[in-house]
Amino acid sequence: ATKDLFFADVVRDIVKYINRDLRHELGGYYSAEDADSYPFHGAAHKKEGAFCIWEYNELKSLLGDNKA
Repeated sequence: ATKDLFFADVVRDIVKYINRDLRHELGGYYSAEDADSYPFHGAAHKKEGAFCIWEYNELKSLLGDNKA
C-alpha cells in the first residue's frame, strides 16, 4: 500500500463511474458500454465500432511505410 491519496482518488473515481454508468437498475452490472461512435470529425451519424476500424492508409500515415 502506497498510502498515496492520488491512487485512492483514482479508485473512487472508477467506482463512481462503474456505479453510475455500468450498473443495471435491477442489480448487477453491464460488462461494457455502447460502442457507437462518430466515424470521422463532423459526421452526422454514429457508427458501430467506428474507432476500432483502421484503414491501411491511416496506419501507413501514422506508422510509416516500413511498419504498416
